[in-house]
Amino acid sequence: MPDQASPFDQASLFYDDRELMKTRVERLEHPRIHVQTPPSRTAHLVGNVLLEQADEAKGEYVVGSTVIMVEYRDEAQRLFAGRQRHRLRRDGAGLRIVEKRVDLINCDCAFEAIAVPI
Repeated sequence: MPDQASPFDQASLFYDDRELMKTRVERLEHPRIHVQTPPSRTAHLVGNVLLEQADEAKGEYVVGSTVIMVEYRDEAQRLFAGRQRHRLRRDGAGLRIVEKRVDLINCDCAFEAIAVPI
């Protein structure tokens, strides 16, 4: 839900930390896992990028944007759209994604299995 304050109070399609994401990717790449056979083809479009918060002292920033992701697999095409938020942290000369949240516009619908994170 767009107003969901905590992933522990309501169901989320994904709520992964770094280790769980790593495990998910390893499983998807394993030759005996067929959930992505044939593999999905995707296109991502990001727009309306806005700096929502900046804490220069901590080197942390919150950036919001809209996202549209199209997935094509097994002669079927699916469309996902919503608003996303990235919490970024300065790391040397660059930035690292510390947290990513995507609120789909149809978040209260039923979904088929999603094997490709948005």
